[in-house]
Amino acid sequence: MALIRCLRCKTRFDGNFCPRCGLEAPHAASIRWPAFAICFSAAMLFCAGALLLVLFASRPGEAWGRPMPGIPELAKGWQDEESGWFQPGQYLVGQDIPQGEYYFLKQTSLTEDEYAWIEVHSSLIETDYLVDASFYVNYMVFLHTGQLLVVSDAMFIPSRDVPPHTDWNEGFLRVGVDIPAGEYTVRPKSSAWYGRLSLYHGTDFTRIENFLEDRMFNRPISVSLQDGDCAFIEDAELIRPELSPKLPI
Repeated sequence: MALIRCLRCKTRFDGNFCPRCGLEAPHAASIRWPAFAICFSAAMLFCAGALLLVLFASRPGEAWGRPMPGIPELAKGWQDEESGWFQPGQYLVGQDIPQGEYYFLKQTSLTEDEYAWIEVHSSLIETDYLVDASFYVNYMVFLHTGQLLVVSDAMFIPSRDVPPHTDWNEGFLRVGVDIPAGEYTVRPKSSAWYGRLSLYHGTDFTRIENFLEDRMFNRPISVSLQDGDCAFIEDAELIRPELSPKLPI
């Protein structure tokens, strides 16, 4: 079954309730369609998909810039010349932006409780998700030539242009750059039911072995961070080693 996106927090899930915020899925409260309506709708969707495929195959040079099946309808992105930051939209890596590691920051127009999000697809015509991330603060990912990047409510620049966040205790943090390696405590915020900690080795998410851990918790936990790793912390805060009590990992 295809995953659905939560209307509140943008998390993708399969079921009747969002595992992150608990919001009921739209289909859970709806009535079941009659069999005829389902068949008719499926036939219409098939015809529409076939028409889009014919249009794309017949004029491939004009496909870039038109909404693609399964990909959010966003305009082609652009770069602010004064600040150097790329703005929300769609980007084809290798054509609109070069391959490399990028740093994403939530736009200041959003409230503290609103998410920004990014998606990375393997190519312009493939709708599989390599990255589907929503975030309150910031995010980082390494992009490869040929991938399609979709950015909503965030701006981004190459990570080499971002100074270390040595005073941050949440968001996407690089061990050895933003924070030193060591033993840390992570605790949920008082305003959240659960905190979330995701650990990666680097930011190239096309490599499965780079995913180290993804944990949700409702009490303080201890974690060991090594140089070269990245910690993504949501609805929680990182306590520096000198302030961290000894807790079970």
